[in-house]
Amino acid sequence: MLAGIAGALLSQTNQFVGLNVLGFEPSGELLVMLILGGVGRLYGAFVGPLVYLIAQDVLAKQFPSYWYFGIGLMLVLVVLFARGGLLGIADALVGRVRRAA
Repeated sequence: MLAGIAGALLSQTNQFVGLNVLGFEPSGELLVMLILGGVGRLYGAFVGPLVYLIAQDVLAKQFPSYWYFGIGLMLVLVVLFARGGLLGIADALVGRVRRAA
């Protein structure tokens, strides 16, 4: 229902909705954002896009042709070493600090 409302508002604001909205690239970017933030976590949907957009901006300035490689490498590292995404890393660090104190 919320996706339908969002689509209706998008078409009202832009006065046009092209087929690229339904393409693979926007869907893939959204999945990468959610995986980076932390799958199944409420705040992962807010942290992931923030990290993705900052990384995209920094990498595109440094390596204009190959910034997707940096995003892919970051995604692989998060999937391999941080099962809960970036919020999983934050939870682990907070747990270690609490145990040490």
